Amino acid sequence: MLRELNIKNFALIDSLSITFDEGFNVLTGETGAGKSIIIDAVNLALGGRANRDLIKKNETNCIVEALFDIKYNNKVSQALDSFGLNENIDETLVLTREINANDRNICRINGRPVTLSMLKEISSYLIDIHGQHEHQSLLHSSNHIHLLDSLSGKQSEHIKKEVKQNYIEWKAIKDKIADLKKDDSELEKKIDFLIYQIEEIDRVNLQADQEEELMQQYKIMKNSQKMIEKLNKAYTILYNGEGIKPAVIDILSHIVTDIQELVGIDDSLNMTYQDLNSILLQIQDIAIDIRQYRDNLDFDPEQLNEAEQRIDTINRLKRKYGNSIQDIINYRNRIYEELQFYKNAELRLEQLNLQLESSSKKLFDSCTKLSERRKKTAQNLEKLVNDELEDLGLQSAQFVVDIHSPTKDKGQSPSEINFSMYGFDKVEFMISTNIGQDVKPLAKIVSGGEVSRIMLALKNVLAAVDDIPSLIFDEIDTGISGRTGQMVAEKIAQISRTRQVICVTHLASIAAMADIHFFIQKKVEGGDTSTVVNRLDGKQTVSEIARLLGGKNITDISLNHAQEMLKTAKKLKKAI
Repeated sequence: MLRELNIKNFALIDSLSITFDEGFNVLTGETGAGKSIIIDAVNLALGGRANRDLIKKNETNCIVEALFDIKYNNKVSQALDSFGLNENIDETLVLTREINANDRNICRINGRPVTLSMLKEISSYLIDIHGQHEHQSLLHSSNHIHLLDSLSGKQSEHIKKEVKQNYIEWKAIKDKIADLKKDDSELEKKIDFLIYQIEEIDRVNLQADQEEELMQQYKIMKNSQKMIEKLNKAYTILYNGEGIKPAVIDILSHIVTDIQELVGIDDSLNMTYQDLNSILLQIQDIAIDIRQYRDNLDFDPEQLNEAEQRIDTINRLKRKYGNSIQDIINYRNRIYEELQFYKNAELRLEQLNLQLESSSKKLFDSCTKLSERRKKTAQNLEKLVNDELEDLGLQSAQFVVDIHSPTKDKGQSPSEINFSMYGFDKVEFMISTNIGQDVKPLAKIVSGGEVSRIMLALKNVLAAVDDIPSLIFDEIDTGISGRTGQMVAEKIAQISRTRQVICVTHLASIAAMADIHFFIQKKVEGGDTSTVVNRLDGKQTVSEIARLLGGKNITDISLNHAQEMLKTAKKLKKAI
């Protein structure tokens, strides 16, 4: 919902701030006062066309800020997420547009610079402007199929899910076929490359658990000379002795013998003797183990070189195929399956074509069911919209939902149809506003008043499924009055029960139905013209309704008439 609009140096506006409310907001004022300028400013903030002619005379730039309440707008949140803009955004969103005299165009969302396309994408979920503006979601034919499906409700939901699932399966088969049908030389290159990778990995004869063992063996071989020297020294000290230094075993043997003699004198030393004798035996065993380990160490430079080369090869494969030997093995197995797929391309292609034929038929049948549901919904939508158009004074208008669907009797094979996850239908809302004219796409409507009334009719019918939270109607009263004007007013008021509506009007019947009334006027001061906006209270509203009824010369009769209109409008709104 649009909460606040701030405008600076835009057209006739010096500085202006408008706070809008929920419900029905109306803007009135004399012709040329600048009512449409307000709507133009909103359109600019939403990503509309910009040029430096919009900058107020003698100023270097203009700025428009629109503050929106997005508390319950999930689509906006999703769009912000997709652009990485949802961080630190609470329940409000500020769209800012700045135009400079040098034609520099700046777009911001909550103060962060964004591209114009990002601004348009996000604002498309915030507000619709109906009049002579581009920012109208209902004019975009890409939305029509989704609105039609939404109107079907749960009746078509399960069919849509079935179509989507069938489409995903069908698309997967199509992609595989396309991959197999690549240029023969390209396919051969692919096969050769896969064979090269597999052979490169197989030559190394990798084992998943060998890396740690290999590294340990390499470490020992690399340090074998050093180990032999250290082990030889240890064995000599323990068993042989060095020069005049006796061996540890000899020294310990003498000690054991001496203690053994003392045991005969004092048997309390027996435990000490036993411990020393045990240590002597352990050291003898250790010395033998050291000698055997030393003797088994064989420093072979050729084996060391082979180990280094194997480790280098494994590291090279890691850089290409994975972070571990297991990753490399997994990669090899995966591309082997891919190789078999390509080697058996002809047979595989034949199998896939059979699968595609079956999948296409299955998808076609589910799309046909969805298309039939859409056509029934379209008939109902056409009747409802045409009834609304008649109420709104467009008796000659004819609204049509054009559904283009391929059929088997047109000679198209299901496998040749251009499917999407939404089926095979092309849906577009069409209209003719005059008897004898062919129906045309909604976007081809020229008259701003007709556009607004047609959009009002559609919004009334689609209110339950069209989730744009704010609507602006500009020029909706063009060419209407009397009973039609009153009907338009009541329908806008009806929509405003569930949507925020902002409407520019010259009709007293529309203004009387509003919940909030803004008066726009032009002021000339010091040779400069500017537009100002005031929110009217009860008495001021009566006077403005009277002015709309009778012009500048407000009389008691027009004031009484205005009061009666407001009373009647109040009763009507309660009944809605």
